[in-house]
Amino acid sequence: MQPGAIGSAAGARRKGHFLALDAFRGIAAVGVAIFHFRWTHPELSGSAFFDRLFNTLDFFFVLSGFVLAHVYLSKPLHLGSFVWRRLARLYPLHLFALLMFLLLQLVKLAAASLGVATRSDAFEGMNAVNFIDTLLLLQGTGLLWHEISWNYPSWTISTELLSAIVIYALVAHFGRAALGLVCAGLLLGCLAYLYVGAVEPRDYGPDALVRTLAGLALGCLTYVLHVRFQPVRGRLWGTVAEVAVIALALLLLRSPATRPVWYLVTFGLAAVIYVFAAEQGLVSLAMKRLQLHRLGTGSYSIYLNHALVGAIFSKIYLSIAPFLGLNGLASVAVYVPTFVLLVVLYARLTLIYLERPGQALWLKAGPALLGMLRPLAAPALLGMMPPAAARAQPTPRVSRHLPERIDRALQRKPTVTH
Repeated sequence: MQPGAIGSAAGARRKGHFLALDAFRGIAAVGVAIFHFRWTHPELSGSAFFDRLFNTLDFFFVLSGFVLAHVYLSKPLHLGSFVWRRLARLYPLHLFALLMFLLLQLVKLAAASLGVATRSDAFEGMNAVNFIDTLLLLQGTGLLWHEISWNYPSWTISTELLSAIVIYALVAHFGRAALGLVCAGLLLGCLAYLYVGAVEPRDYGPDALVRTLAGLALGCLTYVLHVRFQPVRGRLWGTVAEVAVIALALLLLRSPATRPVWYLVTFGLAAVIYVFAAEQGLVSLAMKRLQLHRLGTGSYSIYLNHALVGAIFSKIYLSIAPFLGLNGLASVAVYVPTFVLLVVLYARLTLIYLERPGQALWLKAGPALLGMLRPLAAPALLGMMPPAAARAQPTPRVSRHLPERIDRALQRKPTVTH
C-alpha cells in the first residue's frame, strides 16, 4: 500500500457515509431492543435466535471501532480533544435518558401509593450510589457498583468510551502506522482473557471492559483491511459476498456450538462490516433504495431510549392484550412492530430536539469551560496546552510527558494514518 493510502481513502469516504453500515447500525439497535423485551412473550424468550441477539451489542462494538479508525484516528487531535468530542456525542442524551428513568421511578412510586400494580417496585435495585455511578459513566466498569441499574443499556456507553480512549492513546503514542499492530495485540490479549476465564457476555466490571475493547480493536482491524484489501469488486461478486456473510452471521448466531465461545461470533459480524463497507452488491443497493440508513441515523437514540419506552409500552400492552384476544404468535405480531415503531418515533424526537442540539451546545461550551478550568486543573492532564506550558505545571512525571508524546505522535507526518 502506498504511503498515506488510508488517509486518502478516509478523506474520500468522509464526503459521504457508509450507508449500508448505517442501515445495519439501525437494525442492530432494533435487535437489542427486541432482545431486552423478549420476556414479554415466551415465543420470543424461548427462541434460540432471539436469545442470541445479545451479540448485536458486539456488532455495535466492532462497528464503533471501525468508525473510530475512520473518523478519529486520521485526525491530529489531542487526547483531551478526542475525549471532549466523544463526550459531546454521548453525554447529553445519556443524561436525558437517565433523568427520564428517574422520573419513571417517581411515577411508579406515585402509582404504588394509589394502589396501581407495576411489574417492579419503584427504585428496585437502584440507589444514590449507582445513580452517581451511571451519571459519571462508570456503570459498566464495576468500580462503584456491582451491577448495572437505572437505564441499563447505557453500560455500553461507559465501556466504549474507556476502550476508545485506550486505543486512541496507544495509537497516538506509537504512531498511526502502528494501528494494526496495536489493535492486533489488544485483540489477542482480550481473546486469551475471555477464553482462559470462560467469560460469559458480562455487562459490568473487567469482563465487560475486555469484551468491549476486543470489539473495538477488531473493528479498527476491519477498517485497516477495508482500506488495504478490497477483493470484492462488481455487482455479481459483491452480491455473492454480501449474501454469504449474512448467511455466515446468521449461522453463527443460531448454532448452539458457538454459545460457549460467543465472542468468536464477533468475527462473523466483522465480516459483515468488511463486505458491506464496500457497498458492491445488490443487498447494499437495496438498503440504499429503501433508505434504511435513516434508521441508523437515530440508532444511538433508539438504543439509549428503548428501555424506557419498552417499560411503559409493555406494561400497557400486556394489560390490555388479553381483553383484545391477543395471545401467542398473534400477540407477537402486534407487539413487536408496535414497540419498534414507538421506539423509532420517540428516538426521532430525541435525536432532533435533544441529541443534536445537546452535542452542538457541548462543543460550543468547550472552549469557555476549558478556559475556566485551566487555572485550576493540570493542563497536561487535559492535553490542551502546548508542551512548554505543560512542562511548567507541577504534575507527576508520567502525566507531564505523556501529552508531549501524544502530541508529537499525532503531528508526525504518517505513512499510514489509521
